[in-house]
Amino acid sequence: MPSARNRTGHRTARNSVGNFILARSGAHTVYEGDWSPRRIVLLKFPSIADFDSFYYGAAYQGIKAIRDECSSARLVTVEGDRSSATT
Repeated sequence: MPSARNRTGHRTARNSVGNFILARSGAHTVYEGDWSPRRIVLLKFPSIADFDSFYYGAAYQGIKAIRDECSSARLVTVEGDRSSATT
């Protein structure tokens, strides 16, 4: 079975669009609903367009098949609150 533990390709794909990890695998608490994630990864990209470039890009698509064999995922994008952004 392929391993998702080798993160080199994933890191290279993410870095190509200027993203960084905000949280990964830390303790978490679900306060409402019946969602029970085993693991959460929160990534920050400069924009949704940059995430799209990452997600649909050749580098990530090449390793996505490995991830899909090793795990399941739910991915969403959320546009940040630009009213609180500093210049």
